[in-house]
Amino acid sequence: MLERLPIKTMAVSLDAANATSFDALRVRGKNAHWSQVMLNLDKLSDLKRRKNFAFTISMTLNSVNALEIEDFVDLALQKGAEPLIMLVANPYETSDFQRKFLLFTPPQFDQMEKQINHSLAKIKGKGLSDAEIYLEQLRVRLRKHRATDNDLIRYRTKRAARKVFRRLPEHIQDPLKRVVQKHRRDTAEKDQN
Repeated sequence: MLERLPIKTMAVSLDAANATSFDALRVRGKNAHWSQVMLNLDKLSDLKRRKNFAFTISMTLNSVNALEIEDFVDLALQKGAEPLIMLVANPYETSDFQRKFLLFTPPQFDQMEKQINHSLAKIKGKGLSDAEIYLEQLRVRLRKHRATDNDLIRYRTKRAARKVFRRLPEHIQDPLKRVVQKHRRDTAEKDQN
């Protein structure tokens, strides 16, 4: 069917660079197997060579796959795909999720930074501008995370403050939002310089 259809883009979410992390992260239904996923990626890679569509493989970085950045980039490049990596979000802002997936050790942060730098060197000049942007943004997000939400107590305090804020009347929320947004802009500008 894919041979017959016109394809502009194919996007795959993998979230791992090896079978161990894949099995730990992709637990819903337990229907996927790493070996089959690799065979399917090979098929997509062959299809991309024949049909020349945009092909991306994405990973949300977390404490399980934290040290697989460079391996993931290598895997995507080997399959002819653009690697897109971002820090996992904590959708319901729970402490359990934060503890399980978003707490990193100082050596992990150092290693992730090194892997991002090595990966950037590998993709520069290959026309993979989105991958470059994602890696540069990942580096910024990890630095910010290291300074803020990587501390579980600080994270819980911030979450509690958000709950209180949401209960405030709107006429009080608006000026506070402006102050917070200005602080975020100032911090972002400082980080870029």
